[in-house]
Amino acid sequence: MKKTILKSVVALATVVSVGCSEQFLEVQPTDSITKEQVLSSPEGGSIAMNGIYRQMYDTKLTETGAYNHDKFGETAVHLYSDLRGEDLFPANSGYGWFNSDYNLQSRIASDRRPSFVWRYYYGLINSANEIISGIPEDASEDLLVYRGQALGIRAHAYFKLVQLFQFSYKGNEAKPGVVIYTEPSGGDSAPKGRATVQEVYDQILADLTLANSYLSGYNQSNNSEIDSKVINGFLARVYLVMNDWTKAAEHAAIARNGVSFADVTYGFDRSGRGNGWLWGMSVQSDQATGYASYFSHIDNTFFNYATLGQQKLINKKLYAHLADTDVRKGLILSPEELEEGNAYANYSLSTFAYMFFKYRATNPGSWDSDYVLMRAEEMLLIEAEAKAMLGQNSEASMLLQELVVTRDPSTSVSSLTGQALLNEISMQRRIELWGEGHRLTDLLRKNEALDRTEGGHNETLADVMTLPAGHKDWLLQIPQSEIDQNKEIVQND
Repeated sequence: MKKTILKSVVALATVVSVGCSEQFLEVQPTDSITKEQVLSSPEGGSIAMNGIYRQMYDTKLTETGAYNHDKFGETAVHLYSDLRGEDLFPANSGYGWFNSDYNLQSRIASDRRPSFVWRYYYGLINSANEIISGIPEDASEDLLVYRGQALGIRAHAYFKLVQLFQFSYKGNEAKPGVVIYTEPSGGDSAPKGRATVQEVYDQILADLTLANSYLSGYNQSNNSEIDSKVINGFLARVYLVMNDWTKAAEHAAIARNGVSFADVTYGFDRSGRGNGWLWGMSVQSDQATGYASYFSHIDNTFFNYATLGQQKLINKKLYAHLADTDVRKGLILSPEELEEGNAYANYSLSTFAYMFFKYRATNPGSWDSDYVLMRAEEMLLIEAEAKAMLGQNSEASMLLQELVVTRDPSTSVSSLTGQALLNEISMQRRIELWGEGHRLTDLLRKNEALDRTEGGHNETLADVMTLPAGHKDWLLQIPQSEIDQNKEIVQND
């Protein structure tokens, strides 16, 4: 993301931290430029959208204006989601950030996590609604690009919300999902109840279909921007959850077409299609958020929260699944290396077996590491799973082999079929996408139980080692502040 554009965003599209019934996008904060003027040209559309992208790694989205180090936009939700699963976990309690997510205690209405997730995504939605309503459908094609990006953001936010505040789509279509807003919300906005899960998914698909039409032929100018590849990636994710295997495979293939896989030999932190990232937040050093950041909590190699007692480990069952020749296994500190010494371990104040060094800051002093939001590898794994579910075993296994051979040339999965193939796809997905925020929603969409046993977890810190599928503790409750303001909303159990 260009620094010159982002500096302008502060003056032209300041995002403020207020409730859903109030204004999220302040369009005339520090000068006389109006919303209509900002959105009357492609340059203005770009500035407004960059304000939303900046919001996605901002740290000041708390109800009281507090500066909390576990609230930093999209990747804070990634950590929440993965810590509630079994594959990523802290070695010890450290400074305490995210521990209540890990031990499954952060779901109740009065807790900070439901409030953050709700306010963060509705903040994106209302900011997107400002742009969508401000750019007419008959605008020029180069301006409609930004309407398409805003539609993509709105769909993405609703997709996240409906998965975290209700059980997964299949079999739950008639249950209450989340509130749908398609116009900017102000102080005089009428309260609305929760739409059904089906209605939310209908809105998501409508937004993505329209966004695709606006973004056809457009290529992102930087990795933070949404373009047609990202929209197709969103569609692949949505159709995967809906069990529409044909469409999931189709859109995943379109999304990853022409994009190579990331080189993970030494870990990564740099966005770009050349690095296999379809979408990622390009963090500039003058907008970095320091200790309140993803790399502060996930990178085991420099002075940050991760190395100050919350070293991030991978489930040892996943480690055991990898062959010694797999490049990803070389990024995990083995019990043997813990005894012998390891170059990576020198960066951490304490070392633990199964520390994963997938994420490594290139310039740790500047905190400017980029945030991965969508990769070509994820799309291949969606395509492979979808084809396997369709019974296309040969195509699915060859797709999986395409990824596996880049990580371990000596391993072959091309002969797998049936359940064995689906199991391998699941294992590869868990390993390859570790830390990218998919594990909780994968467990929900597959209606699987949580089982942390024999994974290397600190059982005292984890508190909860197993959780049956369908248990109420999988879901966040609606924030109490929202219940108090909107009497139309029905609370989760």
